[in-house]
Amino acid sequence: MMMTTTMKRGASRLVSLSNAPRCRLASLPPRVISVLERMPLACRQSNTPPESVTDVEVPCCVFPDVVTAAEAECIAVRAQEAFRRVEAAEGHYDNLITQYKEFYRFGDEQELRCGASEVGGGIHADYRLGGWPGEARAALLRCRNIAAAFTSVPIQPRVHFLQLAADGFIRPHADDTTNSSAVVCGLTLLSARVMSLNNPRYSDQRVDMLLAPRSFYCLWGSARTEWLHSVDCEVDGPAIPRGPSQAAFTDPIAFDGAITEHRRGQRIAVIFRGLSPMEFLRFRQQSQLSSQGCFLPSCLTCRTCR
Repeated sequence: MMMTTTMKRGASRLVSLSNAPRCRLASLPPRVISVLERMPLACRQSNTPPESVTDVEVPCCVFPDVVTAAEAECIAVRAQEAFRRVEAAEGHYDNLITQYKEFYRFGDEQELRCGASEVGGGIHADYRLGGWPGEARAALLRCRNIAAAFTSVPIQPRVHFLQLAADGFIRPHADDTTNSSAVVCGLTLLSARVMSLNNPRYSDQRVDMLLAPRSFYCLWGSARTEWLHSVDCEVDGPAIPRGPSQAAFTDPIAFDGAITEHRRGQRIAVIFRGLSPMEFLRFRQQSQLSSQGCFLPSCLTCRTCR
């Protein structure tokens, strides 16, 4: 019971409701707590914000120190090697992200656990995580298992790597429900950022999340579909989003009314999402056929992974 309480407190201490007095954090699903109890995570601080009687539940959390410093460095080194082969983009095709790079790699549970997956057999080795060091794969599998515990929808086998420059930012948005579903969970590497959640229905409420290095955030339920998430995005006037001022790059990051030890710099996010509706339908069909001894000819991966 002590471990459960500690994990719940750790998940909430990096989330601020100071600007969302009508909101409260959703309880962690029992399956998530069960998964966390079996993982060798660092000791959590017990400074959980007091809960009040509110009418808006926000299902989000941030777990600190989900990977070790050595694991984080191992993942970052391999990711940076891949990012060097990717051209930087000033703006995303839908104008949501500025100053970033991104790539995808195939990494289902078997690939991360064993270094090879039968499902991803047709994908070139350069686009798979099976060739990454075991230390990196074990840490990513740990993150994937936490994400999977939040939903009955399987996690996508493609893992999204996003590099955000020091002056980059992400505008408010909810992930497209045609390409993924259920959950959005991300591991933060290198430098910290602040993620904010806003809901058009509650325009006076804002939930802030400190994404410290080695932390793992999770958005599920209404936080995934109804709340818009952004990273370091400020607004001038009614609808002119911008990133932090140049002076903010040298100043410590402020969070929940206090100055933190973190400063903005290049950030790498490793993001896990649930299968898209079409992928989930195919998964259900495959499961039904498998029980009858039949198999669909192709895997669940999208063209991005191939």
